[in-house]
Amino acid sequence: YLEFSRPPEALTVQPPIVILGMIASPNDRTALNVDHEILRMEQATSGLQAAGVAACAKHFPGHGDTSQDSHRDLPRLPHALDRLERVELAPFRALARAGVASVMTAHVVFEALDPVRPATLSPAVMRLLRERVGFDGCAISDDLEMKAVAEHFPLEVSAPGAVDDLKRRKGMIV
Repeated sequence: YLEFSRPPEALTVQPPIVILGMIASPNDRTALNVDHEILRMEQATSGLQAAGVAACAKHFPGHGDTSQDSHRDLPRLPHALDRLERVELAPFRALARAGVASVMTAHVVFEALDPVRPATLSPAVMRLLRERVGFDGCAISDDLEMKAVAEHFPLEVSAPGAVDDLKRRKGMIV
């Protein structure tokens, strides 16, 4: 998979956090190498898929500017849509153009798109992925039993919400 847990530009808004025993810092890329990083990911996608490996870009529409671990909490991002377009969506748009086979959604609430549901369960976020990013491959949920979803949306609520996009498009629930 291709990990886009951090936006590809220098952000100093959140300190590093520990996710599953690993340090995740949103500050390990600089604005000077954004285009290079995106090009590298496009090349990696093309190379993997040319060798018969289906690449997966994650976590859509971005996870890097959160201060919480979605394995334990439900992170929220208050960024305006223009900021999401400029920062978080750029790598996903490039990979959609490169033909990435799948995209995994984030268990993060993006208040500008849906102030209640995390991206995985949000029709507005899925429309953004399909219509504005231009991705038409397989959309994969992250694990619906992670605390970000399970503690806020019971499985009988979250599973049908995640299935909605599957009925209309291609996808997979984890």
